[in-house]
Amino acid sequence: MKEQPLVTVLMPAYNHASFIKEAIESLIEQDYTNIEFIITNDGSTDNTHDVIMELDNICKTRFSKFQYINRRNKGLIKTLKEMETLINGKYLSILYSDDIFTKNKITKQVNALENNQDYALCFGNMIGIDDNSNIVKKYKTKYAKSGNVFNDLLIRNFIPAPTVMMRTKAFKSVGGYDLNFEYDDYPLWLKIAHKYKVLYLNEDLVFYRSHDNNVSSNMLRTLKLTENVLLSWRDEPIFLKAIKRFYLRAFYNLAKYEPQHKQATKEYMNKALASSWYDPRFIKAVLRYYLLKEE
Repeated sequence: MKEQPLVTVLMPAYNHASFIKEAIESLIEQDYTNIEFIITNDGSTDNTHDVIMELDNICKTRFSKFQYINRRNKGLIKTLKEMETLINGKYLSILYSDDIFTKNKITKQVNALENNQDYALCFGNMIGIDDNSNIVKKYKTKYAKSGNVFNDLLIRNFIPAPTVMMRTKAFKSVGGYDLNFEYDDYPLWLKIAHKYKVLYLNEDLVFYRSHDNNVSSNMLRTLKLTENVLLSWRDEPIFLKAIKRFYLRAFYNLAKYEPQHKQATKEYMNKALASSWYDPRFIKAVLRYYLLKEE
């Protein structure tokens, strides 16, 4: 019987005492056996450490390799950058400490990458859950695609971070995580997609927990971070198309969902004006912006 490749799973943890037990248990219950599990508690101020320690003995016996690091807070991107030096697996996944892996996530992705040797990264679908782990939505995968996807990915990030599995060799060849960005995922996907092919697996791989502490729940911050990432690729032929599309989406979404951010909405309206003034979404957003402003 062929030996399973070692899969490294990194878990950066910060103040997720209410969720981290479920997250770790979802890895313990994987139907894949050869797993290296590394947790860094990034200076949590709740009892995250205590919850991890409750599962310490189980982790030591369940996983091929297990390491727990408990230290002061440095932030997500610095934590992941430190953790990447510890990776021994052929494949790499990130298990965020508030999410839950489906039982066969790792098996499905290892099989997919083993059978598609020219692909460096595999991603799939997510199911949304609330604080009590109740299913609240199925995330759409309208823009997901496989192959040489760099141009499409620069126009829109369609890779859900919690679902990703990467070849460690490819991950390291592009320099791993980039400390120049607060974003951990999008800059990395772009670096990998610029050099390698990406594989979309039409499978539900992760239960993604959406709550107020998620970076993705703060739309304005997410838009600023995304803009900075896009600007770093300004020398690419697709850049102008990508940034124009981004400015239109940013203005439209702020006008629709975040009307309290008047100054930011106006800023993105001005950035989108030259290239999108005729677009129905731009016109609709302008009307919404000025109507709300007058209220």
